[in-house]
Order: sequence, then structure tokens, then C-alpha cells
Amino acid sequence: MKFTPDALIEVRADVRRAEGGETIIGRRDTGVFLVIPTEAELILDELAARKTVSEAQASFEKRYGESPDMEEFLGHLERKGIVSLASDSAEDTPAAAPPSVRFHFASFPEALARKLFDKTSIGVCLVIIAAALCALAVDPGLLPNWQALYFRRNMAVMTVVITALYYSAVCLHEMAHLVAARAVGVASRFGISHRLWFLVAQTDMSGLWAVPREKRYLPILAGPLVDATSASFLVVLLFGFRRGWWMLAGPVHLVARALLLIFILSLLWQCFLFVRTDLYYVVSNFFGCKNLLGDTEALLRARLGRLLPFLTPREVPEIPSRELRVVKGYLVIWFLGRVVALAVFVFFYIPLIYHYVTRVATTFAAGYQADSYAFLDALVTTTIVLAPLFAGIGLWMRSLFQKRPATAL
Repeated sequence: MKFTPDALIEVRADVRRAEGGETIIGRRDTGVFLVIPTEAELILDELAARKTVSEAQASFEKRYGESPDMEEFLGHLERKGIVSLASDSAEDTPAAAPPSVRFHFASFPEALARKLFDKTSIGVCLVIIAAALCALAVDPGLLPNWQALYFRRNMAVMTVVITALYYSAVCLHEMAHLVAARAVGVASRFGISHRLWFLVAQTDMSGLWAVPREKRYLPILAGPLVDATSASFLVVLLFGFRRGWWMLAGPVHLVARALLLIFILSLLWQCFLFVRTDLYYVVSNFFGCKNLLGDTEALLRARLGRLLPFLTPREVPEIPSRELRVVKGYLVIWFLGRVVALAVFVFFYIPLIYHYVTRVATTFAAGYQADSYAFLDALVTTTIVLAPLFAGIGLWMRSLFQKRPATAL
């Protein structure tokens, strides 16, 4: 037994917030947040007041009539860096003091962040979006199809330009999240991951657990807001071009249509609530669910284990009744969403990939000597366009066969 009855415990949590009948605790410096029963706060209060483990246990038993398993409770908190033995804290051991995470753009002025996402800025974005919706109502043909991303001439040059603009848009999207998080006093960081077969950039905003629920919406929605505003600007630009209000050179017109399609796909992706997109977090936050996707998949595995004999049956996870109703409804979205995503992949991405692969394969088969420009054109296109897609598919396939670690929340 590590946490002996007379042991003193160092409580390292600097965040404690009651929410939905539970309590969120965590550390801003490590970005680790956990959910504990509200009653367990008494234990942390006693330990923070320099009471021993046995004294904290006795206080809990006196108030609630139950004797908590202190070894299991404190052991879990210690593994997350929330508590440590006082002796370990003095020695500053790695177990007692996990390293702080590195936040990106942590020095971005909070006052400037609030100005960038004040009511005036958001109002301007909404006006641009409204103008684009009016333009689409008048001329639905402004919406491009998959062919907007298929370039028959100067394939490499166009894909280089589109790819550069795409990654600029991705950075703008993530920066919007980060700056909006700074506006509510939360530090964040960038990362690279995947969602299904898509290679994605993401912003870790775990620190939002430290602020009230109503203040989390702006940082979560900041990225989609920027995407919607950018797409709307392009719609208005193309609408004016089709009306003869201004001129656009041929390549500029092609790039504008392709970039508009990219923004539309990004916004469509955010509607895939069955994975952890921005709108998924909006839904989770609205219903007060700490781990909606994780609880849903755990419940699904438990039920499938009972129905399918070749699967190892699992226990149904303990989910609060208030959240269980949401989880059951979310199961429908989980199934239907994957059907829709597969349909989008089959009817949009497969034709686009097929045309590119066929053209590239034909060019490679002809060889460099047949047409050196076409060969280099195909080589650059393959590297820039197809490699990231296949990398995303590879990460997705690998994740299907990896054992997933337990989530913190």
C-alpha cells in the first residue's frame, strides 16, 4: 500500500469546477482534467488542509456514511499528476510532477484576442455569411462539384497553389480556435492527427474545462466561423463575376472555385458529429457530456459483446442517467454518420482520386522521355495531393488495430 493511513498528500489541482452534478478538477500547466463525484471534493479539501489519508477517509465516512477506497482513488489521481505523496513532492520526482505541456502562441495578447472576437467582428462575419446565402438563393449554380478540384492543364502548378492555400486555410482555422481560446484566458496547442481517413490539424483546447460552459462555445466555433466567412467571401466574389460586376482571370476563377469547394468540404466535415469535430464538441458541451463519443462506443461494444458470440462480452460502462439518454440518441447519429461519410467517400473522393490516379499512372507508364513536363507534373501532383491522403488512410487503418488508451474524461 503506497498511500498509508498516516501519509500526507500534496494536491496539485489548480482547477475545480462543479458542473452537471459532478466536479471537474485539473491542472492548467499539464492540460490534464478529470471528472470526479462532487462528494470526493471533501477528500481533496481535507488533504489540502494537511490532513492525513486516514483523517480524510474518516471525514468522508462521517459525512456520507461510506468508506472510500483511498488507495484506488489517490492512485488514479497520482497517475494523472493531480496528487502526490508529500515526500515525493519534496523530491520532485517524475511521478509526482509530470512535465508541463508546451502551449503555442501562449504570449498572444489576451486583450487583442478579445478584440478580434468581439461582437463587432462576429457581426461582420455574419453579414458576409448572410450575403453569401442570398447569392446562393439567387444562383445555386455557384456551388462547385468535385470537378473543381480536377485540373486538366498545368496540374502540378494548380495543385501547388491550391495546396498552399489549403494549408493556409487550415492554419487560419486552427489559429482562430487558439486566439478565441486566448480571449477567454485559455492556452492551447497545435497537433497533427487523423479523423477516419483524413489527415487533420487540430488544436488541443483541454484548458476549456477550466472555464464555464457558456464561455466554451466561441473557442469551439471560431474555426468553423472563419471557414464559413471565407467561403462566403468567395461566393460573393464568384457571384459578382458571373454578374459582370468585376473580372477574374481564368486561373483566379479556377482557384476561387477550388478553394470554395475546400471550405464547403471542411464545413461539411464539421457536421460529421460521429467523430470529434468542432460541432461534436458543441453538442457535447450543450448536453454537458464529458466523453460522449467514448461513452457511446463503450456502450456499443458492451451491447455487441452480448449479441455476437465471437466478441468478448464487456460490462456496460457506468454512465450517469442524465447522460445515458443523450448517449442512446447519439448511437443513431454514430451509425448514420458513418453511412453518410462512406457515401461521400465513394461518390466524391473515389471519382476524384480515380481520375488523378489514372492520369498519373498513364503518364508514369509513358515515361520521362515521352513528355518530361507531363512526367514532372504527375510526380509533383502525386507527392502533394495523393501522399497526404494515403497517409491519412494509413493512420486510420492503423488506429483500427491499435488498442485505444482510456480517456481522461
